[in-house]
Amino acid sequence: MSSCLVRVPLLLCALLNAGVAAERVSSARDAAARLEVLGLTADGATITKAIAAGQRPLVKMLLAAAPDVNGADASGDTPLVAATLAGEWDLVPQLLAAGSNANTADRHSTTPLMAAAARGHLPTLRALLERGALPEARDQNGRGALHYAIAAKHFEAFNELLAAASRANSGDSVLDREALGLAVETQQWRFIGAVLERSTAPASWDFAGRSALAQALKEKNVEKVRLVLSKHSGDPSPEGRTQPLLAYAAAVNDLALGRLMLEAGANANTLLGSPIDGDFLEQLAPKFLKHYVADEPGMSALMVAAGLGHTEFVNLLLEKGANRTLSTRSKHHLVALYFAAWGEHPETIQTLLGSSPSESQVRIDIDLSSQRVTLYKDSAPVLSSNISSGRSGFATPTGRFVITDKRQHHISSIYKVPMPYFMRLNCRDFGMHEGYVTGSPASHGCIRLPGKIAQRMFKEVPVGTLVTISR
Repeated sequence: MSSCLVRVPLLLCALLNAGVAAERVSSARDAAARLEVLGLTADGATITKAIAAGQRPLVKMLLAAAPDVNGADASGDTPLVAATLAGEWDLVPQLLAAGSNANTADRHSTTPLMAAAARGHLPTLRALLERGALPEARDQNGRGALHYAIAAKHFEAFNELLAAASRANSGDSVLDREALGLAVETQQWRFIGAVLERSTAPASWDFAGRSALAQALKEKNVEKVRLVLSKHSGDPSPEGRTQPLLAYAAAVNDLALGRLMLEAGANANTLLGSPIDGDFLEQLAPKFLKHYVADEPGMSALMVAAGLGHTEFVNLLLEKGANRTLSTRSKHHLVALYFAAWGEHPETIQTLLGSSPSESQVRIDIDLSSQRVTLYKDSAPVLSSNISSGRSGFATPTGRFVITDKRQHHISSIYKVPMPYFMRLNCRDFGMHEGYVTGSPASHGCIRLPGKIAQRMFKEVPVGTLVTISR
């Protein structure tokens, strides 16, 4: 804004300072006559200079002469621009009433609305908006009124402009994303939340959305996280990554992050993205899990947590609606239970099976050295018998296993022989079943049980029972 002063005779300046020019004039014609005596022209350029010079009595007389208030001075500035940039707020409604264009701009393309936003002056802001000021107008640097309000941290002005912009550009997602981008720079939730609450159609995740989510997560506020998630489509991933944030939480067993996101409405059946991020694979120690994550389409966060034995995270996902029967999209149709079994995580297997008995309720111990099996109920032995385990070259594996399914009439897919009362362990190709028992190793790896023992155990031992095999 030009600081050029109105160059008038010293006598006139004295009269003005004494308030003579502020005397009431009876009409526009009277005001024009007085100005003519003073050697001044009632036009926009003169008013602009008078405002810049702080000559309020003269401005009053000039306005009374009913000039063209949209006329510009030599710098291209108009009275309305001059008044708003100078903070002469009481002049703004007078100029608007006299016909000033609310969208006039100075030589830098700065509009009155931008000036009012920068000062956070709500009455002027509202008056300009009522007269059709455009919130989407841009200065020579591409900044709009929202930018000015944000830069000055004037929340009320920002909110007022946001509401006006939303009304004028209903459904304009580009405007929403620009406003959110400005808001996240403040790192203040009142700005971020104001934009999100007014956003309409869900947007794709971008830097602004991820930044808003990061702010909400930092505050550990479920409602704020829910708001961000509800305004975006798809599962959020860290900046520059393809894997969803929930999958990263599952991989590193970050229960706090997982719970916060799930309680805020994150998808408990979140699938991994493609391609797989290198740093994500580094979180997966088991080679089998790395292989499937890299090559098996349709892997889920639940499968990752299961393969790593993160039982609490698995339980959290299931509580929040994860589908334990959801399978991968390959011909293998793998489910989370398989990954827990291949990772040899009995507690996780039991969690995925659901309604599994506790170890104190029911368990089975198998001693390969003595070739005996013992069934415990309520921590007390109730049944014991000889067995035949795997012979040389077909050793029965040791460890902690879980009965994952039972079949009364089972045929071995490998040896094509009957295995009555089959109780599979860890979804694998071995288990316990009725067979010829010698009291010494004789099978191809399974645990053979005498007929009546096999029948009784099949009847009394539920799926999900823990089986410990030791030597």
